[in-house]
Amino acid sequence: MIGSMQISRAWAVNLQRYSIVLMLIVVTVVFASMSDVFLSARNLSNILLQASAIGIAAVGVTFVLIIGEIDISIGALMSLAMTVAWMVAVIPGAGAGEQAGVGAWVYPVGILVGIGLGALNGLLINVLKINAFIATLATMFAFRGLAWKMVGSSDKAFADSPVMYLARTEFLGIGLPVYLLAAVAIVAIVVLNRTPFGRHLFAMGGSPRSAVESGLPVARLRVIAFGIVGLCSALAGLVIIGRVGTLQAGLGVGFEFTVITAVVLGGTSLLGGRGSIVGSILGAILLVVIDNGLNLINASIYIYDVVKGVILIVAVVIDVLLVRRLRL
Repeated sequence: MIGSMQISRAWAVNLQRYSIVLMLIVVTVVFASMSDVFLSARNLSNILLQASAIGIAAVGVTFVLIIGEIDISIGALMSLAMTVAWMVAVIPGAGAGEQAGVGAWVYPVGILVGIGLGALNGLLINVLKINAFIATLATMFAFRGLAWKMVGSSDKAFADSPVMYLARTEFLGIGLPVYLLAAVAIVAIVVLNRTPFGRHLFAMGGSPRSAVESGLPVARLRVIAFGIVGLCSALAGLVIIGRVGTLQAGLGVGFEFTVITAVVLGGTSLLGGRGSIVGSILGAILLVVIDNGLNLINASIYIYDVVKGVILIVAVVIDVLLVRRLRL
């Protein structure tokens, strides 16, 4: 009996660990058979570049889901952080020189504002004692409204400012955002798996009540986790505005749902206590592969979300099966 239980748990863990890899392989094989250019070096490099911003944000969201919380404000948070950064960076410029004034200040200001807004989400949840979904829904509207007010109806250009260097520079044929994603992932993996802080996050998500009874600083852990989401969202925002070349009023609309989908596809449980940085990044790549492949085969634009929805349902079913097996 005990042996069969152990086998069941091992099967469940392996299912969670390898399901995203299997889905990615299947989707890749399907599109490769339908398009001659899908597996070209240039297209694969483009897929990684497009997935970099989603992947960076997904790393941050993984921290929050691990503790059993959720953050649906990341798109609006990213927009507000980039808006504040742009306004600070262009203050020295005026008239024709305004574009030249969009300098490297964008980086530190955007990152600091992102961390601050993320930590604010954690503080609100701690102080108000309300559900994270409700709290971040409220801040999503607040952040988005402030960003719209500050940006206005016209896009703000970055021209040839330093913020475009990160997003448009290549090394060995691969864009710098891909290297940034790799660096963020390595740091996150070390933090989650090799530090007391990471172990505390998993313990908090696995059993919040036990975490409190054990004396873990639950409130502080929550604020830090949400601060990490803000940091990663800001980094993703810097990549996006650098690639686009402008700060748009609608920056980040719907971005949060894409990122959360990627994290769930990667095997991080919505119930907390379990998550994988590598899985979240693979989830981001899978979503981009789907978009890229459907575009190459000239599929109807209306089918994109249908395919993503079906895959997400499969991922949720796998998560439910895993939770049931682990509880046996």
